[in-house]
Amino acid sequence: MFSFKKFLKKFFIVVLCSILLGAIIIGIISFVVMRKAKTETQQNGSICCVAGKSGGHLIPALTLARRYREEHPNAHVLFFSTDTPLDKNIVQKAGFVNEHITFALGNVPRWDFWNWPKYFWNLSKVSWYAWRALLKARPEKVMTTGGFISLPIGIISRTLGIPIYLYELNAVPGKAATVLSIFATKTFVCFDEAFSKFPRSARVIRGTYPLRFDANDRLTKEEARVRLGIENADRVMLVIGGSQGSFFINTIMPEVIAGLALSKKIMVMHQTGESDVTRVRDLYRERGIQALVFAYREDMAVLYSAADCVISRAGAGSLFELLFFEKPSIIVPLETLITDHQLDNAQAMAEQYPAFFSVFRQADLERSTQGFARKLSTLLS
Repeated sequence: MFSFKKFLKKFFIVVLCSILLGAIIIGIISFVVMRKAKTETQQNGSICCVAGKSGGHLIPALTLARRYREEHPNAHVLFFSTDTPLDKNIVQKAGFVNEHITFALGNVPRWDFWNWPKYFWNLSKVSWYAWRALLKARPEKVMTTGGFISLPIGIISRTLGIPIYLYELNAVPGKAATVLSIFATKTFVCFDEAFSKFPRSARVIRGTYPLRFDANDRLTKEEARVRLGIENADRVMLVIGGSQGSFFINTIMPEVIAGLALSKKIMVMHQTGESDVTRVRDLYRERGIQALVFAYREDMAVLYSAADCVISRAGAGSLFELLFFEKPSIIVPLETLITDHQLDNAQAMAEQYPAFFSVFRQADLERSTQGFARKLSTLLS
């Protein structure tokens, strides 16, 4: 029996494979061209980085690029990302990227068939412009921390003969990283749990998370609090919901803190994301809680150093930064219908470092916050 749904699925798979095959053919031709015309750009240490759609991908990619730039001051840094305001803002603030190329490429539409033509058109444009930019820059290597935008650019890079180094930062790799690992020269993982999740043909190596901080960024609590102007604070708590904030954490924290016996002694530093600053600031003020509420700050090392404890989502970057600053933390992983990789990250960290990490699932907190409040009181006492 004819199934229109199965027909569409097969049709789109054929189209996608055709695009990838076209990219490979173009890549082979380009590889021949590049072999005949290597320029000084490559000899001077030109590199390319690919990341997008979240600070968790962008910040470590920029850290890798910055480290390379410090070792090769004359290096030309080419950076590919999506065209979201977050991506543009973070890359621009880095200050050392020579060429930033953005693309309007969202997630795969899945069963939203009407958006597939637009998606394939955008994917074709990404492949074409990335091919031209890579052919012009001729980087020594491409480094990526994932995100779907890394897949077409990574495959094109490999067909051009450019080594590609994939950094999978989560305990369980995403779909794009899993596919790209087949083409990657090397794949570095930060969690031991990730090893078994890649195809056998992938060249997987244990690495370390590319932290943006070093030992010079660690301050004593006293030094950090003086810098922040909160030297008289009795207890200090940091709340972070990821680069884009967490509406759930933003909503429950003022209420939970207000119910603590120590509530009047607590100074809260709360990162909300761009869209929720005013609402959260009002929630704290209405409950008489001292709070420094902000969308995003560059001086996170000072905030980490000043805190007695931290409430956080479970992005890999946040977890490794908390471990670096040795902060007792309560982790509330983000879980969605599409992915629960944050839960995998949190459980892996809590198992390895139980003294620093306690995990509470959002679904449980939606029913009751009593256990959460007790743990928070213990960390602050």
